[in-house]
Amino acid sequence: MVAVAVYSITNTVNDKRYIGISVNPALRWKRHQNTSSKNKKLVNAINKYGKEAFCFSVVCWCQDREYANYVEKKLIERSEEHTSELQSLAYLVCRLLLEKKK
Repeated sequence: MVAVAVYSITNTVNDKRYIGISVNPALRWKRHQNTSSKNKKLVNAINKYGKEAFCFSVVCWCQDREYANYVEKKLIERSEEHTSELQSLAYLVCRLLLEKKK
């Protein structure tokens, strides 16, 4: 079983956030910064604001890809639901872990 990271890339200028998963998050961040990355919206934003305007962080590590996909999906859903509230990703992960146990 390979651990999988759920990570966040936040634009510190406009607070827009990208959430993704990777077994090697540091390498994934480097690839996102590359102009040949498949995620054109993120590449365009990095080109527009500069990579210094982005904060990359690992939100949590999951025991497998299936659970990482679940956490990623839920974090995206929750971050869209709570755009008006200042809820941290750590808070949302804790909520997900509690819900998963039910």
